[in-house]
Amino acid sequence: MKWSINSWQNFPIKQFPEYSDKAKLLETEKELAKRPPLVFAEEVRRLRRRLALVAEGKSFLLQGGDCAESFLEHNANNIRDSFKVILQMAAVLTFGSSLPVVKIGRFAGQYSKPRSSPVEVIDGIELPSYKGDMINDMAFNKVSRENISLKIRAFCNAMSNNLPAIDLIISLIIEEETYDDELVYILNSYLNETEININKIKNMDLFKLNLINNKNIDFSEIINENSEIELQLFYVLAKTKSNIKKISLTENLLSRGIINSVILADVYEKYMTENEIEIDIDLNSLSLGVEKRALLYNQIRKTSNQDELISLASIYVQNMGNVNLLNNSANLIYDKIKVISPKQEHRKHAPAVCLLLLLNNDFDQCRNWLSNLDFVSEAEEIKTKIRLYLSLSNNITDFNQNDIDYLLSSDDELSEKQKNILVKYSELKYQEDLIDYWKSENEFNQIQTILPNIKLVEYLKSIPLKNKGEIILLISLIHGNQPSNSLDQYSLFLIMESLNKLDPIYLDNFVFEYLVNNPV
Repeated sequence: MKWSINSWQNFPIKQFPEYSDKAKLLETEKELAKRPPLVFAEEVRRLRRRLALVAEGKSFLLQGGDCAESFLEHNANNIRDSFKVILQMAAVLTFGSSLPVVKIGRFAGQYSKPRSSPVEVIDGIELPSYKGDMINDMAFNKVSRENISLKIRAFCNAMSNNLPAIDLIISLIIEEETYDDELVYILNSYLNETEININKIKNMDLFKLNLINNKNIDFSEIINENSEIELQLFYVLAKTKSNIKKISLTENLLSRGIINSVILADVYEKYMTENEIEIDIDLNSLSLGVEKRALLYNQIRKTSNQDELISLASIYVQNMGNVNLLNNSANLIYDKIKVISPKQEHRKHAPAVCLLLLLNNDFDQCRNWLSNLDFVSEAEEIKTKIRLYLSLSNNITDFNQNDIDYLLSSDDELSEKQKNILVKYSELKYQEDLIDYWKSENEFNQIQTILPNIKLVEYLKSIPLKNKGEIILLISLIHGNQPSNSLDQYSLFLIMESLNKLDPIYLDNFVFEYLVNNPV
């Protein structure tokens, strides 16, 4: 079989990484193909001639290099020291064998490694196995193992310590008819060992940001909520100081499902330590919501007092729910909550505790809390709320329309919007109108999404039920992630109707998620 650049693809492959985004893989391969070679043709031909002498017994072959390599260890000193060891070994072999030694340094060849299993499981969480820095990251989280474009980091780290390569790349870039002069400016700063003025970079991308970060330049000022997602991700995961902006960006990425909660926990913890904020200070002494949430999380992690823990958990539910974070962060304190023994004196906090338990699929412990309140006469309202959560999350309780009637009439703390959602839910679930649920019609004039959403919903009504994919797509489009959309009750009601039409379980899930962010 004649060799070609792609001929290796015709053979069976084992231990090959599974790339979820094939289009991105192809794009990456094309980009790397444009880069200058690490080894030039004449070097290969010279090695072939010398290996022929080895095969004839006229020379001795010495190949040296690390079994595993990390980008963190890729620097000029380590390369120099490894090269020195190979030369020393070659000198000994030359003396002992009385033959010339062909020396081959195996560097940058172990950034990808085979693994016995494609996945690994830690604490019940399954993620792709670490396959080396060229494939994914050693850190055990979803972003590090699946989403980071590490080839850019690899290229930048390698280039940062290879001045001849930088010089060559600059020459190749400026030979093009049009080129990125900002990139040339950054590369020249490496070559000439000059400072980079970050204000000169107007068109930032991940490639440039990696190079800037390698020079330990503080780039936090140029990253905000309007930056490209990949730049926000880089900032959140970078070893920069955890501040208010970093927390806000991390929370926003978590609420959108782009990162997992472990990253938020790390940012929260670092914020407290790096800014020397005492754990035991009063929550009310902090004016910013992001600070309160960081302090709250750390207080929950540090306390072992169950009475304090119960109270903090209730505050956690309210604060995280208000900013659409509870659904994706309930697991951060679950290990603390699940071991708390239900007590009747903690009844006012029981709905919040049950919400945390249900978000972690712990239905049995939630029922234990419910049973603990069976003989408490003044806990009926609390029990009704818990049954509502249970009914919505697994649909196996005896919650009924009378319970909704009871909540609507007894709970003075329910907002008009919460009442409207519950009434609409009752109408769909039990096919009976309770009250006129239009309570906030005067607010519609303030909602920018209302008119386009009405048009979308009217079209949605005309779609046949068999076209489920189109219905779900439109529902997602109408609901969206914009805060203004959640104010648009007309759209929310019609989404509820459409979900119920598809499957009543979808309706339960939707209302449960709504109440997670707006706890009753």
